[in-house]
Amino acid sequence: MVIPMVANARMARVAAAQVALPQDVADELWAVIIRAKIQNQARTLELLGTNGAEDLRSFANQVAPGDKDNVEGQAARPYFQCLHPGLNRRCEDPFNSVLNYGYAIVRGALARALVTTGFVPALGIHHSWLNAFNLTDDLIEPFRPCVDLIVPSIVTASARLSTQQRHALRDVLFMQVRMGKRKVTVSQAVEEVADSLARATRDKGPRLLRLPTAIATEYDFDIRD
Repeated sequence: MVIPMVANARMARVAAAQVALPQDVADELWAVIIRAKIQNQARTLELLGTNGAEDLRSFANQVAPGDKDNVEGQAARPYFQCLHPGLNRRCEDPFNSVLNYGYAIVRGALARALVTTGFVPALGIHHSWLNAFNLTDDLIEPFRPCVDLIVPSIVTASARLSTQQRHALRDVLFMQVRMGKRKVTVSQAVEEVADSLARATRDKGPRLLRLPTAIATEYDFDIRD
């Protein structure tokens, strides 16, 4: 990734607010992010006509600041079993290959949006792994179910992705999500999320963070016909 950082006049101000973010505000931000992720997972199951949406919504109501009880992980297990029965996210599988490639595309777009907004991507709200994009890995969570929504129409029997599959997954950036009452593309949404995070960190207001809602996409991702 090559990103011009020196041209961003807001960088010092945004980065300073990011570094000075109180832990209690960071914990509240993480709760907002995880609630949105689980709500989007429930929405994805509904849009795919799969059972389990109401059970997932009950998990969203249990998320506390910082998600100390790991409700995110508790919800993930039944979610992925409803999405693709028998799926093990830690093994090589055609479904995993498509999921991971789709996530990587959104992750790249989100990383660019965060850096151009002025954030230091290595400084996460919750994630603190040894990588340069911890903040990206925080903010991608509500976007993951948007990728999950299109994967069943793209996955094939092979764990090795074809050029056609990669091209279809690239277009995930053009699928629609809802930001408030407006429909925007994922590409537009990542920029709005980054801008709203800047306001949330500056004003120490977790409720200022705006996150996407998964909706049925009008784009045809089915490559299997």
